[in-house]
Amino acid sequence: MADAIDVTLGGATDVVISGGPATVNVELDFGPAGERGSKTFVGYGNPNSSSMTFPDDPIALDLFINIAQFDETSEYLSMYQYVMESGSMTWKYVVSLVPTIFSDNYTATFTDGEASIDIPLNSFVPSTILSTVESDNFNTQVTVNNLHPVSFGVSSGSISTSGNLRTLTLDISAVEFVGGEWIPLDGQKVVQTFITMV
Repeated sequence: MADAIDVTLGGATDVVISGGPATVNVELDFGPAGERGSKTFVGYGNPNSSSMTFPDDPIALDLFINIAQFDETSEYLSMYQYVMESGSMTWKYVVSLVPTIFSDNYTATFTDGEASIDIPLNSFVPSTILSTVESDNFNTQVTVNNLHPVSFGVSSGSISTSGNLRTLTLDISAVEFVGGEWIPLDGQKVVQTFITMV
């Protein structure tokens, strides 16, 4: 209920000051009532596979994320939604959750200053372009952990394919500064990688 005050000034002028309403009702119950999909399932592989089991029966609009990194039937980190399609409920692909940035540590064995590391592209390259990327599509930053100062160069080698797995080979040439001179790096070293797509 609004408050109102009448004020008479000099006998002829009325001023009315009104406040806002005492209550406001917002109705949210529009449309048919029903159960809404709100569960997110994770599993290994394609959710449409007959071998896939779920702890609860999925309902419309539930989500599923594939966490099988090297599965042959479904892309890693693909998100699906349970929807009605052609008269039946099915899991439909929605989006890939694979980031386009990759960072990891590798143990590389240097022999006479040379080492190679194979980076699994399936971990961060979207499946729609995985078969078409070249080594020039990646900006690669590397750090070689070592007791002594290290100078090194990195080149992105070839991309190889084995089954459903594509890998980018990084070739590293390194020397370390020991006893006042630069000598080829030898032995196992931890190599930190940070790769982005360009």
